[in-house]
Order: sequence, then C-alpha cells, then structure tokens
Amino acid sequence: MSKILIGYEYGLGMGHLARLLPIANALADRSHQIVFFLRNPRECTKILAKEKLPVLPVMNIWANIPEMRRQPRYNSYSDFMAMASGNDTESLFTVTLSWKTVFDIYKPDLIVCDHSPNCGLAAFGRIPVVQMGDGFTLPPAHEPVFPVASDAAPIVDPCRLLENMRIVQKMHGGRMPQTITEPFQLSVIRKRI
Repeated sequence: MSKILIGYEYGLGMGHLARLLPIANALADRSHQIVFFLRNPRECTKILAKEKLPVLPVMNIWANIPEMRRQPRYNSYSDFMAMASGNDTESLFTVTLSWKTVFDIYKPDLIVCDHSPNCGLAAFGRIPVVQMGDGFTLPPAHEPVFPVASDAAPIVDPCRLLENMRIVQKMHGGRMPQTITEPFQLSVIRKRI
C-alpha cells in the first residue's frame, strides 16, 4: 500500500476533480491510501461526501502584479506561474514551504496532480509526480520555456521566474531546475506503486 496525494492547486471548476476522481477511486480500490488536496473543497462538498476520502485544503497565494491589471490575458503558462506566487521569492518560498510541510506530515510515495505548479516545484527531485491536465493546465514542457498562448506581451520575464524557482529550491535544499519547464517534464518513475 502506497500513500498518494492527489488533487489540484488552482482552478475553480469541477473539471479538475472530474479528471482526478476516477484515478483516486481506482487507486483506493487497489488499497492505496489516498489524500485529496483541493483549492476549493467547499465547492466540492457534495461530491466528496459520497467518496469519503480525506481532503486537505491547499494554500493559495496570488501575487500582486500591477501589469496584470492593465493586461488581463496570459502570454504563456509562465504568466500564470507568476500570478500563482512565482513572481517573488517570498511568496514562492511560503507556498513551497507549506507543501514541504504537507509532504513531511503525509510522507507520500506519489503525487498525482492537475494545475499544481507550486506543488510540482516543491516535490521536484524529492517525490515522484504524475502531472495531468489539458493544454492550459499542463502546457507542453519539452522546450526551455512554455509556448506562447496569446499575442499579449509577457507579464513577467520567464528568466526571472526561473531565478525565483532556483533561489527557493536552494533555500529548501531541493533540486535546481535548469529551465522553467523542467519540473513539468515527463520523467520515468522507477518506483513501483
């Protein structure tokens, strides 16, 4: 039996839960210990009451980026990451410290997540992560930067985000990403779950 954290860090709709629930149930049916983490557990109450799986609400820190008020569209997933606390090291450190605390308490063998950039960064090099989603919540990550999604100008330079990621990982003693996309890239999990 493995301990598996499964959930999503961002998003308000039920699409994330709908994608993850069949996986959680299949893993629970195989006697794995499942703990859900959700950004909006209150909105999911009716569904979760039927499932009887433990639920953990997640920390949600949104950056105050003045440029976002003038331009409400994202150029790429990098802009979303900036808004999701990656714009400054203090916010990113706080949210990844919260995740590290969750990992220390629950000691997961695996994380299955959707739209969870900070969770993925905190787990990077520490815990196997299976990331899933659609093109918005999990864009292609095979290049050093995320593909451009609109004609909007970038809100934050991806190099700045990478530097923040590296500073925070160093503060936590974690693995250093070489590119902003590396924590999102597919890697082989050599651990049998």
